[in-house]
Amino acid sequence: GLEMLQHSPNKEEFFEELIELLKDESPDVRSFAVEVLSEIKENDPFPHILNLITDENKAVRISALMALSKNPSEDYIAYIAPLTKDREIAVQKAALRALSKISSPKTLDTVIKATIDKSETIATEAKNILVNYAGHVPSSLIEDYINYPDSSIRYLVIEYLVEKVDTDPILFYLQALKDSEESIRVISLLKLRNFISKPPNKDSTLSIVKDIIPLLNDPSKKVRFQALKVLEILKDSSSVEHLITIATRDPEEDIRSLATEVIVSIRRALRLGK
Repeated sequence: GLEMLQHSPNKEEFFEELIELLKDESPDVRSFAVEVLSEIKENDPFPHILNLITDENKAVRISALMALSKNPSEDYIAYIAPLTKDREIAVQKAALRALSKISSPKTLDTVIKATIDKSETIATEAKNILVNYAGHVPSSLIEDYINYPDSSIRYLVIEYLVEKVDTDPILFYLQALKDSEESIRVISLLKLRNFISKPPNKDSTLSIVKDIIPLLNDPSKKVRFQALKVLEILKDSSSVEHLITIATRDPEEDIRSLATEVIVSIRRALRLGK
């Protein structure tokens, strides 16, 4: 009988019966009812399904979360978010996936914190959600996390979220250049390079030269390298004097060589009036 109901074109006729099945003592029946109800369009079964995300049975909780994923709504965030800390990893993963379907900045706080979960499975799932997040990011969220104690979170925020912020991202990249972690300074410079390489952005970013120059003396060779690449794009004459110092005094031969190339590039651009 249950299989016939599942494949019936008139599931709506059995709506009330299905709602009652959500209370059945069998977890399999409750899960089945959730699955069928999630396919009903005319009535709204989701307030009823929402009650089952705290069901005592793991499979039922997962079924409820999967059903909510089919009808993503910001109204569900407060109910789903706690399940990212469920005692069962499979439920945590289902909760994160349900949040990812909502694609709202209101989900980001939960997802960001999940990237440092002790379970590698959950941390990876959360990171993938950040990578694929397509919504906008409020600047207030970046402000909250750009100085977060855990450096891996700071890195992920710079790498995946700042570029989607609802204000100019440059200020956040510049702020991150002062981070104590080498990897964060490097990724910030890489992101800056990508941003200022785009024609609409380049002319409005010459003022950042003063923020890049100090990094030519950074203890990290990787940071110095990326700082030179940014200056090469900016082609600002005020940087030449500093570049000459690097070209003659940096302890690394390839950094000295790159500094020389950047000087030549800037002087050529100045001659051509670019």
